[in-house]
Amino acid sequence: MIYPVHYYDSTMPGAPVLVGQPGSLLSLLLGCLVDGFGLKTVETLNQVGGLATATVSTSHGLKPGDVFAIAGATPAGWNSEWRALRTPTPATVEFAVPLDLNLPAATGAITLKRPGAGWERAFTAPNKAVFRAAVGNRRPLRIDDTDPQYTRVRAYLTMTDIDNGDSPCPPLAIRPTGLTWRKSISRDATPRAWSLIADDRAFYLTIDGSGDLAAAWYAFGDLTTLGSAADAMGTLLTGQENDAPGSADVEFARDLLTTSDEIGRWLVGRAGGMGGPVRFTLQGHRATERLCGHGPIQYPCPVGDRNAAVLHPVLVVESGGRIVRGVLPGAMQSLHPVQVVMPYERTSGPSGRDYRWLPMRSWPATWGTAPHDATGPWR
Repeated sequence: MIYPVHYYDSTMPGAPVLVGQPGSLLSLLLGCLVDGFGLKTVETLNQVGGLATATVSTSHGLKPGDVFAIAGATPAGWNSEWRALRTPTPATVEFAVPLDLNLPAATGAITLKRPGAGWERAFTAPNKAVFRAAVGNRRPLRIDDTDPQYTRVRAYLTMTDIDNGDSPCPPLAIRPTGLTWRKSISRDATPRAWSLIADDRAFYLTIDGSGDLAAAWYAFGDLTTLGSAADAMGTLLTGQENDAPGSADVEFARDLLTTSDEIGRWLVGRAGGMGGPVRFTLQGHRATERLCGHGPIQYPCPVGDRNAAVLHPVLVVESGGRIVRGVLPGAMQSLHPVQVVMPYERTSGPSGRDYRWLPMRSWPATWGTAPHDATGPWR
């Protein structure tokens, strides 16, 4: 059983620590997208009537709804991804297993950890790496984490090694060093809060580089297309197009949804594949101008007698020709005031979906949150 969406944040035991030092963000991406983290030794593992219980040697840090992976168990049917139902103690987790597996108590050198999201690292060098999704367009994302404070990112159509590829996005003439993902407001070892949510084709990363909950929001991966037609050029990348310490997390994270704000937002190619990289804008519901709220006609929250929140999909629109290329996968627009749900909290939605409200910058308010589907699938 492989779950379509994986969520991670800096509060989880064993999570990568993000600081203003070289290689810090690279380690974060490697831990979340590829390797996983938080490895624990499982002391006992059994099930009764489809309800399994795992006991680990130290606190697992799991919460209901969290995804974890078991490995090293005999019989092999235990070795898969599972979703926590309950955590009766810090060292035990309960989860459902299919009755038809008929699993006996497990033996072996058993481990439990938060798994990676299923991506691969195609190339690597000191403080550099190229990440690629396992399915979909599989456009490579080059990460240069050499600078202590600013990580340089760029997408390509294809790459032949760690430094060379076809059709760099954004173009070299516009951003010779690539877009910027800011790790920290300072170049030191102060830990910074972060969260990352991903499926097997796209991910969103938020970084609170200044410690004031006004997190930057970075995105990479394939958008969700409208209809059944694939979009081979529908891979997006966002980031800052400046390195100013005071404004490096403003350009994309402000998320004006009803204007022509396109700085720091790129698609690897135009619709139909003709031409190179192109900027895009985001279009949402006019009740609010921003993904995290703070618009002119906000809905009250909660809505009605069901304690409900109103969410809306966000269109990805190619700049210039105003061509709708698709929607943001998994990321929704909240039609409520900014400070509805605190960062990292979760709510339940239709069809049993779980939404994580990730922090991001909102203007002129100091912070806001935006709902991301943590259950999936996104497509």
